[in-house]
Amino acid sequence: MDPGQGTRAGAAAYSIYVVCVFTNVLSGCCCKTSNMSNGQVIRAAQMFVKQGAGASKGVNLKAEMLMGLTLGIGVGLTWKVYHWNEKRKQAEYYTTLARLEKQKE
Repeated sequence: MDPGQGTRAGAAAYSIYVVCVFTNVLSGCCCKTSNMSNGQVIRAAQMFVKQGAGASKGVNLKAEMLMGLTLGIGVGLTWKVYHWNEKRKQAEYYTTLARLEKQKE
């Protein structure tokens, strides 16, 4: 399994890679490296994740669509309500301002 395939094992390998880079432990004590034409590739998934352990067991398309639709409608409705309230506040401000200007005259 290649660590960059978008699986959980790939995410684990990437996070281990980031930890290795930021802690300057690339001397070979925690990560296996292999030479390629463009540079070095870190293969940490084979050391810390069993083969196939992070593979997806299947995608429930209906559940994914329902969750996406629910989240989209919820966030969209929250966004619209926020802007409706801002519009109402602005309208109240300008009507109050107009009323005060009329009272001064």
